[in-house]
Order: sequence, then C-alpha cells, then structure tokens
Amino acid sequence: MNKGQIIIQLNYLCITKNCKTMLKTIIIATVLLFIGVLLMGIRVFFSRKGTFPNTHISGNKAMQERGISCATSQEKELHRHISPIEEMIKQDNF
Repeated sequence: MNKGQIIIQLNYLCITKNCKTMLKTIIIATVLLFIGVLLMGIRVFFSRKGTFPNTHISGNKAMQERGISCATSQEKELHRHISPIEEMIKQDNF
C-alpha cells in the first residue's frame, strides 16, 4: 500500500463513522420528537372527548364577562354590519 491508498481508506472510514454518528443522532432526535408529541397529545389521544382545549379569547369565561373578544371576531362583526343606506335600498323605502 502506498501513502495515497492509506489516505483514501482513512477518509472512507471517517465518512462511514460520520454517517453512523449522524444516523444515530437522527434516530435519537426522531424518538425524542415522537415522545414529545405523544406527551403533548395525551389528553387528545386517550380521552373520550378527544378535543383540544379551547384557548381562544372568546372561549374564556372571564373575558366574556368583561365583554372582551378577539380582534378577528370584532373585525368579522364590523364587516357583517349592514349600513342604513343598504337597508333602505333593500326595503325600497327611499
């Protein structure tokens, strides 16, 4: 064996060792991610109701008592409002 062949073989060993290390890291990360998702979804996956909790502002009783709603709902309500002129046109009372 000459010096060039030894360097090529050493490079090959380093590449395969890095691939094995990378594969181990990917497998460990995937397993940890799966465990995390499973733990976050215990209530959804194993409950009879099987729903996510309502975290929207409109689902909060204290906010409802204060008359606070989310900006998106307020925006929809504003656009749903019909102007008096449009009502008159619909009723033909002009």
